[in-house]
Amino acid sequence: MNRLGRLNRRGWRALAAVAAMASLGAVPPALAHALPAGLGAVLEGAAQLVFSPADLLLVCGLCALAVQNGAEPGSRLRLVLPAAWLLGGALGLGRPAELATPRSTTLAFTLVGLLVALALPLGQRLTTALAGVAGLVGGLAHGSALAFHSGAPLALAGGAAAVAVLTTALTLALRPPHPGWMGVGLRVAGSWIAAAGLLNLGWLLKGPS
Repeated sequence: MNRLGRLNRRGWRALAAVAAMASLGAVPPALAHALPAGLGAVLEGAAQLVFSPADLLLVCGLCALAVQNGAEPGSRLRLVLPAAWLLGGALGLGRPAELATPRSTTLAFTLVGLLVALALPLGQRLTTALAGVAGLVGGLAHGSALAFHSGAPLALAGGAAAVAVLTTALTLALRPPHPGWMGVGLRVAGSWIAAAGLLNLGWLLKGPS
């Protein structure tokens, strides 16, 4: 298989992963931040990213937004997002009751999904700034959910490591220049992420019946 074929296959797989994660956005918010047990603090913190659809969609949306705006924003995202996530998580550990809510993260990934769907040319600085703010928001909720967890600092480090691994994998798989089909695919994935966010917001606003 030639290099172009490998790039196309890699891009399709990455977009399929983003689409599958977008479908998780319809999971009821009550399941957000559910932690598995018996894995150890670091692995439990890493697994929290998988068990929280809102966190997953936020990271995936930010990766799509970064690569839409060029190779440099993708490279910056690999550094900025895990660092912002870790900082936000450290702040969230001190405010467990106030920040353990999916609303802020849901709003964040909905906005990011809309930006991806619209394919707005934001530029390097604004894209990086948005990634930093969104990373802080996601990290705050992440750290707040871990506040009563035994070994919370280690779990937080595991979560930030999972964000770093996922961000690196997606930004490298989707790095520009993009063929035409991938540009369209990114916009479609962004619309799915935004739609999942709107459904989740409706669920949250409705409240328990």
